[in-house]
Amino acid sequence: MTSFVLIHGAWCGGWVWKHVASALRAPGNDVWTPTLTGLGERAHLASPQVGLATHVDDVVRMLEYEDLTDVVLVGHSYGGMVVTGVCDRVPERISQLVYLDGFVPRDGQSLHDLVPAGGARHNRELARREGDGWRIPLEDEWRTASTEENLRWMNPRWTDHPLRCFEEPVRLTRPLGAGVSCSYIRCTANRETEGIFDPIASGLTDGWRVYELPTVHAAMEAAPREVAELLREIAGTSPAADPRATSPIENRVGMVFIPVRDMRRSIAWYSTLLGLPVGDASHQGTIYDLPTSGEVNLALDANKPDFDIAGPPRFFWWATDLDACLAHLKANDVEVEGEIEDIGSLSFLQFRDPDGNLLMVCGRNTP
Repeated sequence: MTSFVLIHGAWCGGWVWKHVASALRAPGNDVWTPTLTGLGERAHLASPQVGLATHVDDVVRMLEYEDLTDVVLVGHSYGGMVVTGVCDRVPERISQLVYLDGFVPRDGQSLHDLVPAGGARHNRELARREGDGWRIPLEDEWRTASTEENLRWMNPRWTDHPLRCFEEPVRLTRPLGAGVSCSYIRCTANRETEGIFDPIASGLTDGWRVYELPTVHAAMEAAPREVAELLREIAGTSPAADPRATSPIENRVGMVFIPVRDMRRSIAWYSTLLGLPVGDASHQGTIYDLPTSGEVNLALDANKPDFDIAGPPRFFWWATDLDACLAHLKANDVEVEGEIEDIGSLSFLQFRDPDGNLLMVCGRNTP
């Protein structure tokens, strides 16, 4: 098992890693996605005093309080400034440093030192004009996503970014990456950012591993599975990186099919269960894809209505509050099998869908 710590970029929060984190956790890795002070759900802590040093402290303290070691530390965009400072502070806790289209500063450099002078002037003027002199709003031209659905998810979550984070230089006491393996992932489909990140990637010295990903700068939104796969490869947890893995079949599940008899009834039932909008089946009404936030997809399948419901649960969903799940099931007249069962590290609850399929929801027990 590998511990990944993913550090977001400007105007974002830990939320932006949601789909990458799900894909990384699927094989059993630990994934942490802290939100930096003043951003995301911590926007209420924003102030003119929040700067790069604040964000370095955020991550260092999380590593220390969670006692994380052998960490693969990943920084996206502005997050590259943060992980650089973190690695200098606690190199003993980090096994690999990965920059995802990120800034790679030298000692004494700020983010504004690494962008064209016009960009720094623009940010300062934007903060003066629209952010009380210390906040940089995210302009409309950068409020984009690969799909309309993702844009609706992201748009209300972007927050202003403290100007001081871009002005404050990083302070290093040792050469970057001393004793730590360093990798750089260049996202090659963004013409708007190539003048910033192409020179950074091409200027890296010997000892760095440089990868290319044919996607846009916000890769964790546009290509989360590809990002997760490359991070696993870099960390050495990908099956492709294991010389013993000789099978052409990849060791990851793509789709779980749930047999159903009445497709319309099942679509309505699962949509209510999971809080999803109701859509239409495909393949002459025999297949219906259920959107998921993880790497494994679900599909209702009405091709073989004479299936047997005997046996263990078809699969399980994760949840953080099983009592709330039980209340939700009972409120929707779902057939519940018994009560919540505690088996040590996990607790679970079983129930049946309208066709009698046994399903399960699980939660991790905290010490």
